[in-house]
Amino acid sequence: MCTKLIVLRKGEKLFLTTCLSLFFGGCTETIYFYPPDKSQCITVITENWTRLRDLIDGRPNHSIRARYIIAGKHHTVPENNFVKLDVQYGDDYRADLYICWKNEQYEWEVVVHNAEIVESTLDTTRFNFSAALPADDRGFPTGRKFRKKGCAVFSFYTKRFSPDEGEAIVEFK
Repeated sequence: MCTKLIVLRKGEKLFLTTCLSLFFGGCTETIYFYPPDKSQCITVITENWTRLRDLIDGRPNHSIRARYIIAGKHHTVPENNFVKLDVQYGDDYRADLYICWKNEQYEWEVVVHNAEIVESTLDTTRFNFSAALPADDRGFPTGRKFRKKGCAVFSFYTKRFSPDEGEAIVEFK
């Protein structure tokens, strides 16, 4: 049996590294949420990337994932008014975004149940973010509050509102 050794020249290495970085490197998903009157906006940016060093070391599934919940419409992560979540080991099929627009205290209220908050620069006098659903009388977490008028529940797994109605508009970038 004969084994060939592939030797790449400097230019070929650069080209191959660039292609691998673009293919395996990562992507960003941006979703915008609005109330029916479009008077507000919540931007959700999910960053996924795999380090080239991890691919070379034989760890292709070792990726870094972060999700940002941002007040206002943004194309990139701003310097403030965001919550950064670690979703590296999270399951999208269990990750829902619970939203209620304008109540007596906040411009909007968002919950991502069991989220791991890495950083928060959100203006807590105007916006409310929580990593825990409110509990019912028995102490169990419930999303019932978010299925009322002025609220919506979005599934990151199906990329739809659950149930199909919801008092929000979603736009994918």
